[in-house]
Amino acid sequence: MSWAGPDDVFLSTSLATYLDKKILVLLRDGRKLLGLLRSFDQFANVVLEGACERIIVGDLYCDIPLGLYVIRGENVVLIGELDSEKEELPPHMTRVSTAEIKRVSVMISVLVILQYFNPCFLYVGMFIVCLCGIIVEASEIILIVQLALWFALR
Repeated sequence: MSWAGPDDVFLSTSLATYLDKKILVLLRDGRKLLGLLRSFDQFANVVLEGACERIIVGDLYCDIPLGLYVIRGENVVLIGELDSEKEELPPHMTRVSTAEIKRVSVMISVLVILQYFNPCFLYVGMFIVCLCGIIVEASEIILIVQLALWFALR
């Protein structure tokens, strides 16, 4: 006796049901790619048309356009169809520029690194970041680490 009925046709394990639809691909390194699925093979190698990489940091996000993108199957963790009738992101999310999302992610990375060495470094780093605002360039990371070390070791 089969449990599958006529309504279960779309519960296929094949990617063929996703062809020419907008999908989200989660990669092994944590990146999230969105685009139209144009082709695939038995190894989960996929071709995305109009692909973009979505970077999310807290309540901020940024879409970086990539164009036509070929993804090797061994890097794919998850593939899922995006519902075109629903919003892709919650309403509290704010779209920002690529430069802004990079500044925020660098700032968070610095604070995580400082916390790893010593929790007191985290507080010093947060204080410095609050005084200076958002980090503008990667060279300022060195300055923040030096200042945090100087304050912590005094």
